[in-house]
Amino acid sequence: MSCWLNRWSCLVSIRADYYRYYGHRQLRLAFFKYLIVDLRLRQCVIFRILSCYDSRRRLVKILLFPLAIYYRHLKLITGIQLSAGTRIRNGLVFEHWGGVVITHCAIIGENCTIAQNVTIGWSKRGANRGTPVIGSNVFIGPGAVILGNIKINVINLSHHRVGL
Repeated sequence: MSCWLNRWSCLVSIRADYYRYYGHRQLRLAFFKYLIVDLRLRQCVIFRILSCYDSRRRLVKILLFPLAIYYRHLKLITGIQLSAGTRIRNGLVFEHWGGVVITHCAIIGENCTIAQNVTIGWSKRGANRGTPVIGSNVFIGPGAVILGNIKINVINLSHHRVGL
C-alpha cells in the first residue's frame, strides 16, 4: 500500500467515484445505502481508504487489518483484483463484475470506466517492458488486455479551437 494520497484527497476521490456511479455530489444518507447495496462502490471506497494511509506505521496496520481482510474477501466475491498500491485518480467506475485484474504498478487517470474481463498489467521483458499509463476519460471495453509500456490518452476535442 502506498501513501500517495492524503486524507483530504481520499475523501475527494471517494466523492468523485460515488458521483460517477450514481450522479450525486453530496455524501449523504444515500451514499451509505449504496455503499451497503453496491459491492463495486464498496470495493472502490475501501481501495481509496487503504491507499490513503501509510502501512509502515504499526498502529495503522493494526487498525486497518480487518478492513484489509474484508477487502481481500471483496476481491474474491467481485472478481476485481485491484492492488492497494495502484495509482488511480478520481472517478473510477467498474461497469460489471468479474475478471478485472489491475497491477499495482499501473497509473490510471480521472474518470476511467473499466468493463469486465480486463487485464492491465506490466511486462518484464521485450520492447514493451514497463507499466501502462492510462489517461483521463478513457473507457476500457470488455476483454481488453493492456500489457507493458503503453500510454493511452484521449484528446478532448471540445477544448480545442477550430479557426479563429
